[in-house]
Amino acid sequence: MRLASLGAVATGFFALSFGHQFCTYLSLKSVTLKSLNKQRLHHVLEAFFEDFETVKTPAQVANDEVFIPLPFVDQKYGMNDFVAVGCGVVEISNNSVAEFAMRQKCLSAEERYILRIDSNGKMFLSFLDSAEGVDLVRGMFHAYCAWNLLRVAPPNSHSSQFSEELIIKNSYISVNEKFDKLHQSMISAGWQLHTDAVNLEENRPIRLSV
Repeated sequence: MRLASLGAVATGFFALSFGHQFCTYLSLKSVTLKSLNKQRLHHVLEAFFEDFETVKTPAQVANDEVFIPLPFVDQKYGMNDFVAVGCGVVEISNNSVAEFAMRQKCLSAEERYILRIDSNGKMFLSFLDSAEGVDLVRGMFHAYCAWNLLRVAPPNSHSSQFSEELIIKNSYISVNEKFDKLHQSMISAGWQLHTDAVNLEENRPIRLSV
């Protein structure tokens, strides 16, 4: 077979493959999923934090969701930029029993998650082994409350005055004030919040027994 013919075959193959993948991408975007992963919850929370009223429906989030797994997607949507979800005990404790106890005491005893914030504003979120779907959403909501608090006064601009305990406590006030409204609005919008429908961890979930 001549080289020109091979080139034509290769070009046709890549064109057909691209067309197939593009059609698959469009079909995926047309599917309305009521379960939550990290990206879908991000779109819900991003809209809610605009006015603390708007909760996108699964159909609206389907139009925003990106399925192409390239690094710029994560950076664009902030899915991995500021919060690591499902961390182990070493990450969440920062190798300090005292710090781990402090983070626990910042929250009520009923909470089934633990949040750590380092001096650069990076957050680490862990869940207890008794955590259910709504607990995962609540923990992520707390991380977004803390992130919005840090956007007003970034820790890098005054690292000597950084107080993780104060940020966790102050953002926890917002959690207690606003989460119930978000929770009920998400249910009304059609989201499923039971344990099997919420998967926020990128890898195999790590749960803590405390």
